[in-house]
Amino acid sequence: PKHPDWRAPEGIAYDAKRGKLVVTDDVSGVVFIVDFGKSVQPLAKFSNPEDIVVAPDGRIFVTDNGWGAVFSISRDGKTEKLVQFRRSYRDLQGVTVDDRGFLYVVTADGFGSVSFMPSFLFSLSF
Repeated sequence: PKHPDWRAPEGIAYDAKRGKLVVTDDVSGVVFIVDFGKSVQPLAKFSNPEDIVVAPDGRIFVTDNGWGAVFSISRDGKTEKLVQFRRSYRDLQGVTVDDRGFLYVVTADGFGSVSFMPSFLFSLSF
């Protein structure tokens, strides 16, 4: 895609309500709405967004390693920080949501082979 902030796409999800893809770029920090083969539009900007998922109600959830937090993006584009992780758990990797609205976030070993913190899987409800 041709957009100056499209540098290092990281996460991708399908937004069925919009009929478009949602893509994170962890270098520029931009979350894009992509109409494949047609357009690329910025939706929101974060620090280092990693993964992304679209909930059945249309909310978009983003993990951000720069902030060490999970954010939501509403249908009208408003962002909200939902949870802030402690530094030890800030290497946020995957995110998904189930039909009940439970959000699942997996963290990686954020300090490499010398870390005392193992990876974790968190369940959050909103």
